[in-house]
Amino acid sequence: MRKRYCDTFRGKEPDLVKDLEDRVQGKYVSESWISSVDNYLKKEMQTINASLSTLRNEEETEPAAKRQKIAKKCKYKAGRVYVSEVLKDFVEQNPSIIGGSADVASSCGAHFPSIQGHFLPASFTALRPGASYAGRYIHFGVREHACLAILNGISSYSCLVPYSSFFTVFYQYGLPAIRMAAISKFPVLYIGTHDSIDLGEDGPTHQPVEVLPQLRAMPNLLVIRPANVEEVVGAFCVYAEQYTGQRQIEQYVDPKPLKRRPVFLMTSRGELGLPYKSNTASNGKEGVARGAYVIHDCVDGPQIGRLTETHLPDIILIGSGQDVALIMETKALLLEWSKKVTDQLHGAFEGFPATKIAASSLLKVRIVSMPCWELFDEQDTEYQDSVLLSNYNDILRIYVEKASTRNTGHDKYAHFSVLMPSYGLSGKGSDVEKKLEFTPEFVAAKVWSSWIQRGRRLITTGAQADQGLSTWVSQLSRRAGSH
Repeated sequence: MRKRYCDTFRGKEPDLVKDLEDRVQGKYVSESWISSVDNYLKKEMQTINASLSTLRNEEETEPAAKRQKIAKKCKYKAGRVYVSEVLKDFVEQNPSIIGGSADVASSCGAHFPSIQGHFLPASFTALRPGASYAGRYIHFGVREHACLAILNGISSYSCLVPYSSFFTVFYQYGLPAIRMAAISKFPVLYIGTHDSIDLGEDGPTHQPVEVLPQLRAMPNLLVIRPANVEEVVGAFCVYAEQYTGQRQIEQYVDPKPLKRRPVFLMTSRGELGLPYKSNTASNGKEGVARGAYVIHDCVDGPQIGRLTETHLPDIILIGSGQDVALIMETKALLLEWSKKVTDQLHGAFEGFPATKIAASSLLKVRIVSMPCWELFDEQDTEYQDSVLLSNYNDILRIYVEKASTRNTGHDKYAHFSVLMPSYGLSGKGSDVEKKLEFTPEFVAAKVWSSWIQRGRRLITTGAQADQGLSTWVSQLSRRAGSH
């Protein structure tokens, strides 16, 4: 029957016949999408890189206020806008994709009527022009659980690629359906916007601070929180790769090979991007596929990538999503503060006989973007150690994430975490972040306080650095100047 249909319509509807044959063979994602999204990313990055300044690790002379003013020249799009633009391209290039939203499509940017139409009876044409059962957008109404359960059914039937898009916090209504997708290994794409306390006056009811840890705790689910447009594209590529590659993930309990699984892409309501250029060869698109990567290292120029004693970082700051920009600004402040302290120490020893004053040395801070814990955990130990340097006892690792609460597994990657102490607050995003101490100044003060109590690595001949955890502070709530 299928062969006769294809032979009959191959001349009249070649695209339709090719699409059918591809899907029957398990090819749901077109090659044209890959080139299309690469062109999109290239165009976006040209605009972004033209506006970004450089953060140098040695002898930073510009004060933080001036650097921030320069950085703000780059006006980023909101995270939900980047996701919407990539999703639109994904939907347009791949007829297999069908999805919907629980009545928040306009806020999430999840519906493209001119491309998808409306999955509705033809009788709705007066209300929804183009309504038909050929439409690829489903109007679920305010029915989050029903929406996600229906997507499970669509995914189980094959030949279709289902997606949904809600505010992140609303996915809690459909967690049982997400759990079933993870158990069944249904490759559903979940898009969650409004991912943290940077949300507005809707307040804590709409500010998810526990959803990200809930999702990370679910087996067989990839949770990706991108930090910039590169990582957004990378997240879609990770999802699409399940339909184009034959990658298998090792399973230690389940004897059935894990070839496909659901993906949760979580992004912001507000601007998404970095305040400074990356100084490493890594890029976000490839970095997402490995779960975490070094986005800004502690050395400049040709020294980048060398793991010698003089090039190892003192501190590694880890973040995801918007918080990667936050820790990059934090690094800029730490460099400025350490230069001031070093200059003061030099002055204190002037006039002392036979005193050798070391050359000015700033704190060495590495910035790691960790958009996906699950993919990072699947990397080999060598790669994991190359990013986090967890095989070095005297490097301070701190995780910053305002979309997570405490005691939620961050200690697997870091010694300390700056996380949400409570539910959020109602108010402008910037005001809420200041109240809850998620600004570069507050975070830098906490890191600095922990660092000066920890002590720097001792490089004098015969000296030994502190080992173990005996000299580490017990909490990271303390900040410099708070006592």
